[in-house]
Order: sequence, then C-alpha cells, then structure tokens
Amino acid sequence: MAVSEDLSRRQFVVLAASCAAACACGIACADTPTTPVDVGTLADYPQDGIFPKFIKSDRVIVYRENGQIYASTAICPHRGAVLSIRDDEVYCSKHGSTFDAAGSVVKGPAKDSLEHYAIALDDNKHLIVDRTKTFREKNWDDSASFVKVS
Repeated sequence: MAVSEDLSRRQFVVLAASCAAACACGIACADTPTTPVDVGTLADYPQDGIFPKFIKSDRVIVYRENGQIYASTAICPHRGAVLSIRDDEVYCSKHGSTFDAAGSVVKGPAKDSLEHYAIALDDNKHLIVDRTKTFREKNWDDSASFVKVS
C-alpha cells in the first residue's frame, strides 16, 4: 500500500496540534528530571524544618520532621509550577496553593499532596533521593520514603 506524502488540511492541523502537545510535555518533563540527587549528609539537616536548597537546581524539597528526613517534588501538582518556601510552608506563587511541612495540601486550588521520593543513605553516608520512585500521601509511611535520624 502506497503512503501519500501529501497532507490534507485536517491531517496537518492534527499533526501540528500533536507536535505542540508533545513539545509542551517535553518542557514539563524537562522540569522534573529523574536522575538521583545527592542532598548531602544527615549533618546538613540538624533540626526540623523545610530545606529549599535543591528546589531550583533539582526540583526537590528536603524536610526533617520528627526524627525523619524525607524529600518531595518541588513541582505543584495543580499546574506544574515550581514551588518555593514562604512562612514555613511550601507555596505555589502561580495559583496560591500551600502545603504543610509534610507536603499535604493546606490551601488549594491544588487537590493532591506533594509526592515524596525514595531516599536512602549510600555507602558514603550521603542522602540520595531517587526521583524514579514516588510515594503518594497514603504511602508516606513506607520505609523507603524516609531516612531515620539516629
């Protein structure tokens, strides 16, 4: 069966729209890389709090709370904006969503909490965030989603 190289107007519009959507997804995907992130040692997180050091560079937020260190995405689940820290909360400047120190929604329009990433100590005692493994709020108690501080 021969393939025609001539596109109808309808086929062109569909193809153009598909390409535009793919480009938009590519931009969003580029904002959330999946390579592991070395976020330092336990000593870098001496007290409870939210640590924004890796928000801009790696789109990761590190937290220490109640003897645990965990990491979450720094991308708002509402529309994909990069988050920031304001008044001890995680904040989306694009639409005003706020999240508490664990990543749960405090104020919308976001409906979903922030996904946590797997985190572990490597052989050099560095905290490594694995962005290929994520945990929704119902699974935040999974032992792979946090490191206990001794």
